[in-house]
Formats: sequence, structure tokens, C-alpha cells
Amino acid sequence: MTPIIMAIAFFIRTTTWMSIDDVLDNINIQAGKISKSALYSFFIRKGINIKPKEKQFKEYYPGFLHIDLRKCSKE
Repeated sequence: MTPIIMAIAFFIRTTTWMSIDDVLDNINIQAGKISKSALYSFFIRKGINIKPKEKQFKEYYPGFLHIDLRKCSKE
């Protein structure tokens, strides 16, 4: 893989988090034949082989108490 192809693969993966097959299809359209194992090895070297998990809730320090207040009508 050339440095330009690596940069394109890195950009596609980190901005869209497409699967390795989708990234491979996009690169093979532009650059020719690249193997899936070469692309996966590149992703492992760069640390982008696994999609990062998104945090669901804001993290607070231990002992923080969060209270949701809501006005309830009696009707």
C-alpha cells in the first residue's frame, strides 16, 4: 500500500467508521487491487480496527447526585 492509499483508508475509516469491506470496496475502486488482510493489518497498526464505544451518559465524579425534577399535575 502506498502512503496516499493509507491516508485515504485512514480518513475514510475514522470519519465514517464503515466496515472493512466497505472501505476496501471504496479503495479498490480508486486504487486497484488491495487485499483485505493488508487493509486489516494497517487498521490494527493505526489502532482503528475497532470502533470506539460512545458514552451514553456524562461521567461525574464519585458522590455526585443527579436529580431530575418534573412538575406533575393532579388532573
